[in-house]
Amino acid sequence: MASSLQNLKDQYVSDDDKAVIETISRALDSESVEGEQTAAEELDKNSPPVSSPQDVEDYLWRLWGVFISVARAVGHKSGRPGLTTLVGIVKALKAREKGTVSLWGRDTQLWKDLPLFGAIVRDTWNTDPAYEGAVPSPADAEEWRNLNSFAARLFGEGAVDWPIYGLWQLRSALENPPSPDEANVECSILAATEWIFHSGKALFILGEADSEEEPLDPANGQPTSPGPLYTGSDGFSRDRWDFWKKQLQLIVDSGILSRAKVKAVAEGAVKAMEEIEQGKSVSWDA
Repeated sequence: MASSLQNLKDQYVSDDDKAVIETISRALDSESVEGEQTAAEELDKNSPPVSSPQDVEDYLWRLWGVFISVARAVGHKSGRPGLTTLVGIVKALKAREKGTVSLWGRDTQLWKDLPLFGAIVRDTWNTDPAYEGAVPSPADAEEWRNLNSFAARLFGEGAVDWPIYGLWQLRSALENPPSPDEANVECSILAATEWIFHSGKALFILGEADSEEEPLDPANGQPTSPGPLYTGSDGFSRDRWDFWKKQLQLIVDSGILSRAKVKAVAEGAVKAMEEIEQGKSVSWDA
């Protein structure tokens, strides 16, 4: 992991960016909750005063960008140290109180609201390497899975409220006709399973409540609309959950996932969905 972060550090020019990576790296090396708390304290201390909103905006844009880059690099399988550490730092930051700052025309709490984090993640979601049938490289597919795992863990642990990204990935993987290219299918399916394993319970609860998740604003399009294979309604529902489970099993049975390890992950996700329905806890790391 150290080599991965060193390679990442070498990609950044700014000393400020490198300092953020160093702070996160020390937390990863500590392998402890205390290390996560120390990292959050340091990142908070280095942030500009809320009386300088432009400086705060610049700092946050840089900070969250580094978090995303590290999440892509450390790997979906990692607990602590790894993605569990990153999630712990975010949660520790969220618990700190810096004050109110005006960003993008509205007042927001630093750090409670994790300002601009959602905007950074939204921009990052435009980088899906399997979008519209594209054939991803193994490295790009792995990074996409890592990123989805990070986002899913954050949502599953209640640090953020963005189930929309889980819906988008599950829709992409399971509500579209499977690509004839196995690499494309693998990329989409493996990323989708991260949401089932790490935030499936929260997504299932939304489905049981028939949650729209967010209002359908004509200016924003239809963010929760179904893919071509699903004929149900927008938003989260038990029917949509059941469709995802059925479609995932169909993909497993189709034989398109020729690699035994990938097939096992997909089968594990189906089992996890069944266990979630039964109120059982889910644990998976593959």
